[in-house]
Amino acid sequence: MRELVRRLDMLAPISTRQLIAFLDSLHIVGEPQFPPVKPPPPPTPRPQVTVRTEGAGDSAVFLIDGVRFVGNATVRVVDDALAERTFQQTSDSEGELHMRQSIPCLSGLPLHVSATDSRADPDPTGVLWSNIVTLSCP
Repeated sequence: MRELVRRLDMLAPISTRQLIAFLDSLHIVGEPQFPPVKPPPPPTPRPQVTVRTEGAGDSAVFLIDGVRFVGNATVRVVDDALAERTFQQTSDSEGELHMRQSIPCLSGLPLHVSATDSRADPDPTGVLWSNIVTLSCP
């Protein structure tokens, strides 16, 4: 505030009330030349995945379907022991991906499935991830 008082050639000390009254007395000639404030862009719709299984044990197959993907996607499967597997999958022109994949796992051990198409996001990982689907290894 002191710097503002000095720049306006006002005598110090000055109260906040006096400063507000002084600023209110200033007249702006013409319209302010501020650029119009643009609303923030809508958030990018997060990709979504669903997962189901066929079979059990060593013959189990995971069916992973997704929507809202752009181009190539990386599907990530992590178990509770933090073992991670990744698979590359291409989405179609509608942004959908469909994947059938055998994934070795221990029966009953929870698996966490998510996917990304590597679009930038303020997420700590730097990329836009889908939802996380948690299911047990059949």
